[in-house]
Amino acid sequence: MRDRPGVVGQNRTAPSTGMGYMLVGDMLELDTFWRSRLPLSRKETSWLNMLKALTCYRLIGSGSEFRFHREWYVRSAMGDLLGEDYSLAQKDKPYRCLDLMLEYRDELFVFLKGQCGKLFGAKYDVLLYDLTSTYFESDPLAYEVYPGNTRDTATLGEFLDRIEKQYGKFRRTWLVDRGIPMEDIKDAKIWQHGNRSTEPHPRDETIRHIRSTSLRQWKESVGYHIRSLVENAIFRLKTIFGDKLHARSLAQQRTEVGIKASVLNRMMKLGMPESYAIA
Repeated sequence: MRDRPGVVGQNRTAPSTGMGYMLVGDMLELDTFWRSRLPLSRKETSWLNMLKALTCYRLIGSGSEFRFHREWYVRSAMGDLLGEDYSLAQKDKPYRCLDLMLEYRDELFVFLKGQCGKLFGAKYDVLLYDLTSTYFESDPLAYEVYPGNTRDTATLGEFLDRIEKQYGKFRRTWLVDRGIPMEDIKDAKIWQHGNRSTEPHPRDETIRHIRSTSLRQWKESVGYHIRSLVENAIFRLKTIFGDKLHARSLAQQRTEVGIKASVLNRMMKLGMPESYAIA
């Protein structure tokens, strides 16, 4: 389904790519789900077509809603595929469409889970739970947006309860980062004390390390925040240069990424303030 975008007419994305993604939507019967939930507006705006255009944009072009309005839609073939003119891409409509969709977020996830189970036999017995400050790394079964000062350890229990209420109880295996399921250090208890003949438990060693130093020093010693720094760097790279490589061979792709990283580092250096200690 993922045809490589070509050129049609004057800098227009080939319609085969958007058509492919819309065929996937037909397989999942997404029109059936959204038609009753996204009716025409009073001005005859088709929110369903707006949603289709935004979905293809995310998968093909990927950028801000303003870029969709200002550049991508008019240079693509989405208007031809949907039978719409440029008025569909007015700058406020993408945001209004997303606001309308948000009301049906949980219903959509339940519907997609059922469709994927029916079409592909997906069982959802192994699930990945992750916290990120940038973007989803896969197709989520559910998501939540937390305030920036929310502790990692405070999110897991609430989210597990939500999954059970939404999808029912099941024998599932959860994959999580090692720091997420740990309880607050002040309430943590050692599982295996020093008088045991077995090897010390890694969790107990972590608790002892934190108690003897501090939580901040432990995070620095194990590189706890390195992943977040990497995710933010990749997010900046994709935002500025796009999420696709133009080179075809592996060697040329490495060179392309190196050039982009060098340019990004130069931009970061120019944009960083110079700080001086004042006596």
